[in-house]
Amino acid sequence: MRSNTANLNRNCTKIQQTQEKERNQESKM
Repeated sequence: MRSNTANLNRNCTKIQQTQEKERNQESKM
């Protein structure tokens, strides 16, 4: 269970990072 939650947290951070990258690209355009 603990490892499961850790994986979920990792995925959440990855998603947040990708969203920020997309926003940066949009602002550049």
